[in-house]
Amino acid sequence: MQRPRLLAVVVVTATVLAFSGLWHGILGHGDEARFVVAAREVLRGGPWLIPTALGQPMVIKPPLFIWLVALAGKAHGRLDEFAARWPGALAAVATAVAVYLLGARLFGRQVALLAALLFSTTLGGFQLAREVLPDMPMTAASTMAMLGAVAAAQDGTRRAAVGFAVALALGFHFKLLVGLVPPLATVILVAAFRRDLQSIRALRPVLGAAVFFALLLPWLVRILLVPDFLAQIDSETFSGRAWGSWRKAYESPVRTLQLFVETLFPWSLLVPAAVVHAWRRRSELRDNPLLIPLVWLAVVVILNMAVNTVRWRYLLPALPPAALVIAPTWQAQIERGRGGLERWLSLGPLAGMLALFTLMGAFTLARVDPTWLVGGELRQALRKLPWMLVPVVWIAGGAAGLSLLGRRPRWAMLLCVSLVSLSLATIEPLTRAQRDRALDPRPFAEQVRAVAAGRRILSNSDSVRFYFYLDAPTTLLRDIDLPGALARSTRELVVLRADTLDALQRRGAAPRTVTVLAEGRFGDDHLVLVQGGGE
Repeated sequence: MQRPRLLAVVVVTATVLAFSGLWHGILGHGDEARFVVAAREVLRGGPWLIPTALGQPMVIKPPLFIWLVALAGKAHGRLDEFAARWPGALAAVATAVAVYLLGARLFGRQVALLAALLFSTTLGGFQLAREVLPDMPMTAASTMAMLGAVAAAQDGTRRAAVGFAVALALGFHFKLLVGLVPPLATVILVAAFRRDLQSIRALRPVLGAAVFFALLLPWLVRILLVPDFLAQIDSETFSGRAWGSWRKAYESPVRTLQLFVETLFPWSLLVPAAVVHAWRRRSELRDNPLLIPLVWLAVVVILNMAVNTVRWRYLLPALPPAALVIAPTWQAQIERGRGGLERWLSLGPLAGMLALFTLMGAFTLARVDPTWLVGGELRQALRKLPWMLVPVVWIAGGAAGLSLLGRRPRWAMLLCVSLVSLSLATIEPLTRAQRDRALDPRPFAEQVRAVAAGRRILSNSDSVRFYFYLDAPTTLLRDIDLPGALARSTRELVVLRADTLDALQRRGAAPRTVTVLAEGRFGDDHLVLVQGGGE
Protein backbone atom coordinates (compact mmCIF):
# COMPACT_ATOMS: atom_id res chain seq x y z
CA MET A 1 0.00 0.00 0.00
CA GLN A 2 1.09 3.52 -0.72
CA ARG A 3 1.74 6.03 2.04
CA PRO A 4 -1.58 7.96 1.73
CA ARG A 5 -3.53 4.71 1.96
CA LEU A 6 -1.60 3.52 5.00
CA LEU A 7 -2.11 6.88 6.68
CA ALA A 8 -5.83 6.68 5.85
CA VAL A 9 -6.00 3.26 7.54
CA VAL A 10 -4.41 4.77 10.66
CA VAL A 11 -6.78 7.76 10.70
CA VAL A 12 -9.93 5.70 10.14
CA THR A 13 -9.01 3.08 12.73
CA ALA A 14 -8.00 5.63 15.34
CA THR A 15 -11.12 7.73 14.71
CA VAL A 16 -13.51 4.78 14.97
CA LEU A 17 -11.90 3.62 18.21
CA ALA A 18 -11.63 7.09 19.76
CA PHE A 19 -15.23 8.11 18.97
CA SER A 20 -17.01 4.77 19.48
CA GLY A 21 -19.51 5.16 22.29
CA LEU A 22 -18.25 8.65 23.07
CA TRP A 23 -21.80 9.82 23.71
CA HIS A 24 -22.30 7.12 26.38
CA GLY A 25 -21.12 7.27 29.95
CA ILE A 26 -21.27 9.68 32.85
CA LEU A 27 -18.08 11.41 33.96
CA GLY A 28 -15.80 8.85 35.55
CA HIS A 29 -14.36 10.77 38.51
CA GLY A 30 -13.90 14.16 40.11
CA ASP A 31 -10.78 15.05 38.12
CA GLU A 32 -12.83 14.95 34.91
CA ALA A 33 -15.66 16.94 36.48
CA ARG A 34 -13.39 19.80 37.57
CA PHE A 35 -12.27 20.44 34.00
CA VAL A 36 -15.82 20.29 32.64
CA VAL A 37 -17.25 22.53 35.38
CA ALA A 38 -14.40 25.02 34.81
CA ALA A 39 -15.08 25.00 31.05
CA ARG A 40 -18.78 25.60 31.69
CA GLU A 41 -17.96 28.59 33.88
CA VAL A 42 -15.71 29.98 31.12
CA LEU A 43 -18.60 29.67 28.64
CA ARG A 44 -20.86 31.51 31.08
CA GLY A 45 -18.57 34.50 31.29
CA GLY A 46 -16.22 33.37 34.05
CA PRO A 47 -12.48 34.14 34.08
CA TRP A 48 -10.63 32.44 31.23
CA LEU A 49 -6.99 33.09 32.18
CA ILE A 50 -7.40 31.51 35.62
CA PRO A 51 -10.60 29.46 35.26
CA THR A 52 -12.65 28.52 38.30
CA ALA A 53 -14.50 25.34 39.26
CA LEU A 54 -17.46 26.03 41.57
CA GLY A 55 -15.93 29.41 42.27
CA GLN A 56 -12.52 28.01 43.25
CA PRO A 57 -9.59 29.14 41.03
CA MET A 58 -7.77 26.29 39.27
CA VAL A 59 -4.37 27.88 39.80
CA ILE A 60 -2.11 24.91 39.21
CA LYS A 61 -3.79 23.46 36.12
CA PRO A 62 -2.79 25.23 32.88
CA PRO A 63 -5.91 26.60 31.16
CA LEU A 64 -5.30 25.30 27.62
CA PHE A 65 -7.22 22.06 28.09
CA ILE A 66 -10.11 23.88 29.76
CA TRP A 67 -10.26 26.26 26.78
CA LEU A 68 -10.41 23.29 24.39
CA VAL A 69 -13.28 21.71 26.34
CA ALA A 70 -15.12 25.04 26.35
CA LEU A 71 -14.52 25.40 22.59
CA ALA A 72 -15.89 21.90 22.00
CA GLY A 73 -18.99 22.77 24.01
CA LYS A 74 -19.51 25.95 22.01
CA ALA A 75 -19.10 24.10 18.71
CA HIS A 76 -21.54 21.40 19.84
CA GLY A 77 -24.11 23.88 21.04
CA ARG A 78 -24.03 22.66 24.64
CA LEU A 79 -21.37 21.33 26.99
CA ASP A 80 -22.34 17.74 27.75
CA GLU A 81 -20.20 14.63 28.25
CA PHE A 82 -20.03 14.02 24.49
CA ALA A 83 -18.65 17.47 23.67
CA ALA A 84 -16.31 17.45 26.68
CA ARG A 85 -14.66 14.28 25.37
CA TRP A 86 -13.89 15.68 21.92
CA PRO A 87 -10.42 17.09 22.77
CA GLY A 88 -9.23 13.75 24.17
CA ALA A 89 -10.63 11.76 21.25
CA LEU A 90 -9.14 14.08 18.63
CA ALA A 91 -5.82 14.01 20.49
CA ALA A 92 -5.86 10.19 20.34
CA VAL A 93 -6.23 10.35 16.56
CA ALA A 94 -3.44 12.95 16.35
CA THR A 95 -1.18 10.75 18.49
CA ALA A 96 -1.77 7.73 16.24
CA VAL A 97 -0.93 9.82 13.16
CA ALA A 98 2.23 11.16 14.84
CA VAL A 99 3.26 7.60 15.78
CA TYR A 100 2.82 6.56 12.15
CA LEU A 101 4.82 9.50 10.76
CA LEU A 102 7.58 9.02 13.32
CA GLY A 103 7.68 5.27 12.71
CA ALA A 104 7.86 5.83 8.94
CA ARG A 105 10.94 8.02 9.39
CA LEU A 106 12.66 5.56 11.72
CA PHE A 107 11.65 2.11 10.42
CA GLY A 108 9.60 2.36 7.22
CA ARG A 109 5.90 2.48 6.41
CA GLN A 110 4.94 -1.13 7.17
CA VAL A 111 6.39 -0.97 10.69
CA ALA A 112 4.90 2.51 11.15
CA LEU A 113 1.42 1.20 10.28
CA LEU A 114 1.74 -1.60 12.82
CA ALA A 115 3.04 0.76 15.53
CA ALA A 116 0.14 3.19 15.03
CA LEU A 117 -2.42 0.37 15.13
CA LEU A 118 -0.82 -1.08 18.27
CA PHE A 119 -1.04 2.30 20.01
CA SER A 120 -4.70 2.81 19.08
CA THR A 121 -5.69 -0.65 20.33
CA THR A 122 -3.94 -0.57 23.70
CA LEU A 123 -6.33 -0.68 26.63
CA GLY A 124 -4.86 2.48 28.15
CA GLY A 125 -4.93 4.46 24.92
CA PHE A 126 -8.52 3.42 24.20
CA GLN A 127 -9.83 4.20 27.69
CA LEU A 128 -7.99 7.48 28.21
CA ALA A 129 -9.03 8.79 24.78
CA ARG A 130 -12.55 9.20 26.18
CA GLU A 131 -11.68 10.80 29.51
CA VAL A 132 -11.93 14.55 30.04
CA LEU A 133 -8.31 14.91 31.11
CA PRO A 134 -5.28 16.66 29.56
CA ASP A 135 -3.19 13.47 29.48
CA MET A 136 -4.07 12.43 25.92
CA PRO A 137 -3.49 15.93 24.43
CA MET A 138 -0.20 16.09 26.35
CA THR A 139 0.79 12.67 24.93
CA ALA A 140 -0.05 13.91 21.43
CA ALA A 141 2.15 16.98 21.98
CA SER A 142 5.05 14.84 23.27
CA THR A 143 4.81 12.50 20.27
CA MET A 144 4.74 15.45 17.89
CA ALA A 145 7.79 16.88 19.65
CA MET A 146 9.67 13.64 19.02
CA LEU A 147 8.54 13.69 15.39
CA GLY A 148 9.84 17.26 15.07
CA ALA A 149 13.18 16.32 16.64
CA VAL A 150 13.69 13.36 14.28
CA ALA A 151 12.58 15.38 11.25
CA ALA A 152 14.99 18.21 12.18
CA ALA A 153 17.88 15.73 12.54
CA GLN A 154 17.11 14.06 9.20
CA ASP A 155 16.09 17.06 7.10
CA GLY A 156 17.72 19.99 8.89
CA THR A 157 14.74 22.25 8.16
CA ARG A 158 13.76 25.27 10.23
CA ARG A 159 10.12 24.18 10.07
CA ALA A 160 10.90 20.94 11.91
CA ALA A 161 12.87 22.79 14.59
CA VAL A 162 10.04 25.26 15.15
CA GLY A 163 7.58 22.37 15.24
CA PHE A 164 9.63 20.75 18.00
CA ALA A 165 9.53 23.97 20.07
CA VAL A 166 5.79 24.47 19.48
CA ALA A 167 5.04 20.88 20.52
CA LEU A 168 7.11 21.29 23.69
CA ALA A 169 5.18 24.46 24.57
CA LEU A 170 1.87 22.70 23.98
CA GLY A 171 2.94 19.81 26.19
CA PHE A 172 3.86 22.27 28.93
CA HIS A 173 0.52 24.06 28.58
CA PHE A 174 -1.29 20.74 29.04
CA LYS A 175 0.61 19.26 32.02
CA LEU A 176 3.54 21.51 32.91
CA LEU A 177 6.88 19.66 33.27
CA VAL A 178 5.27 16.27 32.57
CA GLY A 179 4.68 17.41 29.00
CA LEU A 180 8.09 19.03 28.64
CA VAL A 181 10.70 16.81 30.28
CA PRO A 182 10.29 13.40 28.49
CA PRO A 183 10.81 14.55 24.87
CA LEU A 184 13.49 17.08 25.83
CA ALA A 185 15.38 14.56 27.98
CA THR A 186 15.10 11.93 25.23
CA VAL A 187 16.65 14.22 22.61
CA ILE A 188 19.53 15.14 24.92
CA LEU A 189 20.21 11.56 26.05
CA VAL A 190 20.13 10.11 22.51
CA ALA A 191 22.54 12.83 21.34
CA ALA A 192 24.83 12.03 24.30
CA PHE A 193 24.76 8.26 23.64
CA ARG A 194 25.59 8.80 19.99
CA ARG A 195 28.01 11.70 20.65
CA ASP A 196 26.03 13.57 18.03
CA LEU A 197 25.90 17.32 18.65
CA GLN A 198 24.65 17.89 15.13
CA SER A 199 21.18 16.60 16.10
CA ILE A 200 21.06 19.28 18.83
CA ARG A 201 22.23 22.01 16.44
CA ALA A 202 19.54 20.93 13.97
CA LEU A 203 16.92 21.97 16.54
CA ARG A 204 18.25 25.58 16.37
CA PRO A 205 18.25 26.05 20.17
CA VAL A 206 18.15 29.87 20.12
CA LEU A 207 15.20 30.03 17.72
CA GLY A 208 13.48 27.17 19.53
CA ALA A 209 13.86 28.83 22.93
CA ALA A 210 12.43 32.09 21.56
CA VAL A 211 9.39 30.29 20.12
CA PHE A 212 8.93 28.25 23.29
CA PHE A 213 8.95 31.23 25.67
CA ALA A 214 6.77 33.30 23.35
CA LEU A 215 4.11 30.59 23.48
CA LEU A 216 4.51 30.39 27.26
CA LEU A 217 3.40 34.00 27.78
CA PRO A 218 -0.19 33.18 28.85
CA TRP A 219 1.18 30.91 31.58
CA LEU A 220 3.88 33.39 32.62
CA VAL A 221 1.24 36.10 33.08
CA ARG A 222 -0.36 33.90 35.73
CA ILE A 223 2.79 34.28 37.84
CA LEU A 224 2.10 38.00 38.09
CA LEU A 225 -1.60 37.57 38.85
CA VAL A 226 -1.50 34.83 41.50
CA PRO A 227 0.32 35.30 44.85
CA ASP A 228 2.78 32.50 45.71
CA PHE A 229 2.19 30.95 42.29
CA LEU A 230 5.65 29.35 42.04
CA ALA A 231 5.34 27.95 45.57
CA GLN A 232 2.06 26.30 44.59
CA ILE A 233 3.64 24.88 41.44
CA ASP A 234 6.47 23.45 43.55
CA SER A 235 4.05 21.79 45.97
CA GLU A 236 2.11 20.26 43.07
CA THR A 237 4.93 19.12 40.78
CA PHE A 238 7.84 18.42 43.13
CA SER A 239 7.14 18.35 46.87
CA GLY A 240 3.65 16.96 46.39
CA ARG A 241 4.69 14.21 43.95
CA ALA A 242 8.05 12.88 45.15
CA TRP A 243 8.44 9.79 47.36
CA GLY A 244 6.99 10.35 50.81
CA SER A 245 9.00 7.54 52.42
CA TRP A 246 11.73 5.02 51.66
CA ARG A 247 9.04 2.38 51.31
CA LYS A 248 7.92 4.16 48.16
CA ALA A 249 11.37 3.53 46.69
CA TYR A 250 10.16 -0.06 46.29
CA GLU A 251 6.41 0.37 45.88
CA SER A 252 6.47 3.06 43.17
CA PRO A 253 8.70 1.15 40.70
CA VAL A 254 6.67 -2.03 41.18
CA ARG A 255 3.41 -0.13 40.75
CA THR A 256 4.77 1.63 37.66
CA LEU A 257 5.65 -1.66 35.95
CA GLN A 258 2.28 -3.13 36.88
CA LEU A 259 0.38 -0.17 35.41
CA PHE A 260 2.60 -0.18 32.32
CA VAL A 261 1.62 -3.79 31.62
CA GLU A 262 -2.07 -2.93 32.16
CA THR A 263 -2.16 0.18 29.98
CA LEU A 264 -0.22 -1.51 27.16
CA PHE A 265 -2.44 -4.62 27.25
CA PRO A 266 -2.90 -6.75 25.15
CA TRP A 267 0.35 -5.84 23.42
CA SER A 268 2.28 -6.02 26.70
CA LEU A 269 2.30 -9.75 25.90
CA LEU A 270 4.85 -8.93 23.18
CA VAL A 271 7.18 -6.99 25.49
CA PRO A 272 9.33 -10.06 26.39
CA ALA A 273 10.09 -10.60 22.70
CA ALA A 274 11.10 -6.93 22.33
CA VAL A 275 13.31 -7.11 25.43
CA VAL A 276 15.11 -10.23 24.19
CA HIS A 277 15.58 -8.70 20.73
CA ALA A 278 17.00 -5.44 22.10
CA TRP A 279 19.26 -7.21 24.59
CA ARG A 280 20.80 -9.48 21.96
CA ARG A 281 21.55 -6.45 19.79
CA ARG A 282 22.67 -4.10 22.54
CA SER A 283 26.09 -3.61 20.95
CA GLU A 284 24.42 -2.26 17.79
CA LEU A 285 21.90 0.05 19.47
CA ARG A 286 24.02 3.18 19.29
CA ASP A 287 23.46 3.53 15.55
CA ASN A 288 20.10 1.76 15.49
CA PRO A 289 16.94 3.92 15.17
CA LEU A 290 15.42 1.69 17.86
CA LEU A 291 17.52 3.66 20.37
CA ILE A 292 15.18 6.67 20.15
CA PRO A 293 11.93 4.98 21.29
CA LEU A 294 13.88 2.86 23.80
CA VAL A 295 15.33 5.93 25.51
CA TRP A 296 12.01 7.73 25.29
CA LEU A 297 10.23 4.78 26.93
CA ALA A 298 12.89 4.50 29.63
CA VAL A 299 12.61 8.21 30.49
CA VAL A 300 8.82 8.04 30.93
CA VAL A 301 8.94 4.85 33.02
CA ILE A 302 11.79 6.06 35.26
CA LEU A 303 10.04 9.40 35.89
CA ASN A 304 6.92 7.50 36.97
CA MET A 305 8.97 5.33 39.29
CA ALA A 306 10.00 8.50 41.13
CA VAL A 307 6.38 9.55 41.76
CA ASN A 308 4.85 8.99 45.18
CA THR A 309 1.44 7.85 43.90
CA VAL A 310 1.47 6.39 40.39
CA ARG A 311 -1.83 6.50 38.52
CA TRP A 312 -3.04 4.66 35.46
CA ARG A 313 -3.06 7.74 33.25
CA TYR A 314 0.52 8.64 34.16
CA LEU A 315 1.69 5.74 31.97
CA LEU A 316 -0.16 6.98 28.87
CA PRO A 317 2.96 8.84 27.53
CA ALA A 318 4.78 5.48 27.59
CA LEU A 319 2.44 3.93 25.02
CA PRO A 320 3.71 5.67 21.82
CA PRO A 321 7.37 4.72 22.44
CA ALA A 322 6.31 1.24 23.55
CA ALA A 323 4.43 0.74 20.26
CA LEU A 324 7.48 2.01 18.36
CA VAL A 325 9.65 -0.53 20.18
CA ILE A 326 7.34 -3.53 19.82
CA ALA A 327 6.46 -3.06 16.12
CA PRO A 328 10.00 -3.07 14.62
CA THR A 329 11.26 -5.84 16.92
CA TRP A 330 8.24 -8.01 16.08
CA GLN A 331 8.74 -7.33 12.37
CA ALA A 332 12.45 -8.14 12.56
CA GLN A 333 11.80 -11.45 14.32
CA ILE A 334 9.19 -12.46 11.75
CA GLU A 335 11.50 -11.63 8.85
CA ARG A 336 14.16 -13.98 10.21
CA GLY A 337 11.86 -16.83 9.16
CA ARG A 338 13.27 -19.46 11.50
CA GLY A 339 12.52 -20.79 14.95
CA GLY A 340 14.09 -19.89 18.24
CA LEU A 341 13.22 -18.08 21.42
CA GLU A 342 12.54 -14.72 19.79
CA ARG A 343 10.16 -16.14 17.19
CA TRP A 344 8.35 -18.18 19.84
CA LEU A 345 7.97 -15.11 22.04
CA SER A 346 6.59 -13.18 19.05
CA LEU A 347 4.13 -15.73 17.69
CA GLY A 348 3.15 -17.50 20.93
CA PRO A 349 1.18 -14.59 22.45
CA LEU A 350 -0.41 -13.90 19.06
CA ALA A 351 -1.58 -17.52 18.80
CA GLY A 352 -2.96 -17.33 22.34
CA MET A 353 -4.99 -14.18 21.58
CA LEU A 354 -6.40 -15.62 18.36
CA ALA A 355 -7.36 -18.84 20.13
CA LEU A 356 -8.99 -16.82 22.94
CA PHE A 357 -11.12 -14.88 20.45
CA THR A 358 -12.27 -18.15 18.88
CA LEU A 359 -13.22 -19.55 22.30
CA MET A 360 -15.00 -16.34 23.34
CA GLY A 361 -17.14 -16.42 20.22
CA ALA A 362 -17.94 -20.13 20.53
CA PHE A 363 -18.83 -19.93 24.22
CA THR A 364 -21.02 -16.85 23.69
CA LEU A 365 -23.03 -18.41 20.85
CA ALA A 366 -23.26 -21.78 22.65
CA ARG A 367 -24.66 -19.99 25.75
CA VAL A 368 -21.83 -21.29 27.91
CA ASP A 369 -21.16 -18.77 30.66
CA PRO A 370 -17.47 -18.64 31.57
CA THR A 371 -17.53 -15.36 33.52
CA TRP A 372 -13.79 -14.92 33.08
CA LEU A 373 -14.34 -14.39 29.36
CA VAL A 374 -17.44 -12.24 28.99
CA GLY A 375 -19.54 -11.33 32.00
CA GLY A 376 -22.99 -10.26 33.08
CA GLU A 377 -25.41 -8.38 30.85
CA LEU A 378 -22.76 -8.17 28.13
CA ARG A 379 -23.18 -11.87 27.35
CA GLN A 380 -26.92 -11.39 26.91
CA ALA A 381 -26.41 -8.43 24.55
CA LEU A 382 -23.97 -10.38 22.38
CA ARG A 383 -26.61 -13.06 21.82
CA LYS A 384 -28.98 -10.63 20.08
CA LEU A 385 -28.79 -8.99 16.67
CA PRO A 386 -26.90 -7.00 15.57
CA TRP A 387 -24.42 -7.68 18.38
CA MET A 388 -24.57 -11.44 17.66
CA LEU A 389 -22.39 -10.76 14.63
CA VAL A 390 -19.50 -9.89 16.98
CA PRO A 391 -18.95 -13.43 18.35
CA VAL A 392 -19.38 -14.76 14.80
CA VAL A 393 -16.53 -12.50 13.66
CA TRP A 394 -14.49 -13.56 16.71
CA ILE A 395 -14.77 -17.21 15.62
CA ALA A 396 -14.07 -16.57 11.93
CA GLY A 397 -11.25 -14.10 12.52
CA GLY A 398 -9.59 -16.17 15.24
CA ALA A 399 -9.68 -19.35 13.16
CA ALA A 400 -8.40 -17.55 10.04
CA GLY A 401 -5.60 -15.93 12.02
CA LEU A 402 -4.48 -19.26 13.47
CA SER A 403 -4.40 -20.79 10.00
CA LEU A 404 -2.26 -17.91 8.69
CA LEU A 405 0.11 -17.71 11.64
CA GLY A 406 2.75 -20.07 10.29
CA ARG A 407 2.64 -18.97 6.65
CA ARG A 408 1.74 -15.26 6.79
CA PRO A 409 2.30 -13.95 10.30
CA ARG A 410 1.83 -10.30 9.24
CA TRP A 411 -1.71 -11.02 8.08
CA ALA A 412 -2.34 -12.95 11.29
CA MET A 413 -1.17 -9.92 13.29
CA LEU A 414 -3.45 -7.56 11.31
CA LEU A 415 -6.37 -9.93 11.91
CA CYS A 416 -5.62 -9.93 15.62
CA VAL A 417 -5.44 -6.12 15.68
CA SER A 418 -8.79 -6.01 13.83
CA LEU A 419 -10.39 -8.33 16.37
CA VAL A 420 -9.07 -6.24 19.26
CA SER A 421 -10.42 -3.10 17.57
CA LEU A 422 -13.83 -4.69 17.03
CA SER A 423 -13.98 -5.86 20.65
CA LEU A 424 -13.08 -2.46 22.06
CA ALA A 425 -15.48 -0.58 19.81
CA THR A 426 -18.31 -3.03 20.64
CA ILE A 427 -17.85 -3.64 24.35
CA GLU A 428 -17.28 0.01 25.28
CA PRO A 429 -20.75 1.33 24.26
CA LEU A 430 -22.49 -1.67 25.86
CA THR A 431 -20.67 -1.47 29.18
CA ARG A 432 -20.98 2.32 29.41
CA ALA A 433 -24.72 2.11 28.71
CA GLN A 434 -25.04 -0.40 31.55
CA ARG A 435 -23.10 1.86 33.89
CA ASP A 436 -25.26 4.84 32.92
CA ARG A 437 -28.38 2.94 33.95
CA ALA A 438 -26.84 1.97 37.30
CA LEU A 439 -25.24 5.31 38.20
CA ASP A 440 -27.50 7.93 36.60
CA PRO A 441 -27.23 11.04 38.85
CA ARG A 442 -30.02 12.99 37.17
CA PRO A 443 -32.95 11.83 39.36
CA PHE A 444 -31.22 13.03 42.54
CA ALA A 445 -30.10 16.24 40.80
CA GLU A 446 -33.74 16.95 39.88
CA GLN A 447 -34.77 16.42 43.52
CA VAL A 448 -32.13 18.87 44.72
CA ARG A 449 -33.11 21.52 42.17
CA ALA A 450 -36.78 21.17 43.10
CA VAL A 451 -36.09 21.57 46.82
CA ALA A 452 -33.58 24.40 46.36
CA ALA A 453 -35.95 26.36 44.10
CA GLY A 454 -33.18 28.66 42.92
CA ARG A 455 -31.45 29.07 46.29
CA ARG A 456 -27.68 28.74 46.35
CA ILE A 457 -26.37 25.36 47.49
CA LEU A 458 -23.27 24.92 49.64
CA SER A 459 -20.99 21.90 49.54
CA ASN A 460 -17.51 20.60 50.12
CA SER A 461 -15.66 18.68 47.37
CA ASP A 462 -17.11 15.25 48.21
CA SER A 463 -18.45 14.64 44.70
CA VAL A 464 -17.59 17.32 42.16
CA ARG A 465 -19.06 15.10 39.43
CA PHE A 466 -22.53 15.56 40.88
CA TYR A 467 -22.40 19.35 40.56
CA PHE A 468 -21.84 19.11 36.82
CA TYR A 469 -25.17 17.30 36.54
CA LEU A 470 -26.87 19.49 39.17
CA ASP A 471 -26.09 22.65 37.16
CA ALA A 472 -27.41 24.97 39.89
CA PRO A 473 -25.82 27.87 41.80
CA THR A 474 -23.28 26.19 44.09
CA THR A 475 -20.60 27.50 46.44
CA LEU A 476 -17.74 25.16 47.26
CA LEU A 477 -16.70 25.24 50.91
CA ARG A 478 -13.45 24.20 52.52
CA ASP A 479 -13.89 21.18 54.78
CA ILE A 480 -13.06 23.37 57.77
CA ASP A 481 -16.03 25.65 56.95
CA LEU A 482 -18.56 22.82 56.57
CA PRO A 483 -19.58 22.54 60.29
CA GLY A 484 -20.33 26.26 60.38
CA ALA A 485 -22.58 26.03 57.32
CA LEU A 486 -24.52 23.15 58.90
CA ALA A 487 -25.06 25.12 62.12
CA ARG A 488 -26.02 28.53 60.72
CA SER A 489 -29.31 30.03 61.78
CA THR A 490 -29.98 30.95 58.16
CA ARG A 491 -30.59 27.25 57.54
CA GLU A 492 -28.33 26.88 54.53
CA LEU A 493 -28.87 24.07 52.03
CA VAL A 494 -25.83 21.79 51.98
CA VAL A 495 -25.03 18.76 49.77
CA LEU A 496 -22.47 16.31 51.11
CA ARG A 497 -21.82 12.61 51.53
CA ALA A 498 -23.88 10.84 54.17
CA ASP A 499 -20.80 9.33 55.82
CA THR A 500 -19.20 12.80 56.03
CA LEU A 501 -22.31 14.10 57.83
CA ASP A 502 -22.31 11.11 60.20
CA ALA A 503 -18.62 11.64 61.03
CA LEU A 504 -19.18 15.34 61.78
CA GLN A 505 -22.15 14.58 64.02
CA ARG A 506 -20.25 11.90 65.95
CA ARG A 507 -17.47 14.39 66.65
CA GLY A 508 -19.99 17.03 67.70
CA ALA A 509 -18.85 19.26 64.83
CA ALA A 510 -22.34 19.36 63.29
CA PRO A 511 -25.76 19.65 64.96
CA ARG A 512 -27.97 16.56 65.09
CA THR A 513 -30.98 18.71 64.24
CA VAL A 514 -30.15 19.03 60.54
CA THR A 515 -32.98 17.98 58.26
CA VAL A 516 -32.38 15.59 55.36
CA LEU A 517 -34.44 16.93 52.46
CA ALA A 518 -33.30 14.53 49.71
CA GLU A 519 -30.85 11.70 49.23
CA GLY A 520 -29.55 9.55 46.43
CA ARG A 521 -26.60 7.51 45.19
CA PHE A 522 -24.02 8.54 42.64
CA GLY A 523 -21.62 5.68 42.09
CA ASP A 524 -20.10 4.80 45.44
CA ASP A 525 -21.21 8.14 46.95
CA HIS A 526 -24.36 8.29 49.10
CA LEU A 527 -25.21 12.00 48.87
CA VAL A 528 -27.70 13.91 50.99
CA LEU A 529 -29.23 17.38 50.75
CA VAL A 530 -29.59 18.77 54.27
CA GLN A 531 -30.82 22.00 55.80
CA GLY A 532 -28.74 23.64 58.55
CA GLY A 533 -29.86 22.95 62.10
CA GLY A 534 -29.16 26.30 63.77
CA GLU A 535 -31.88 28.23 65.59
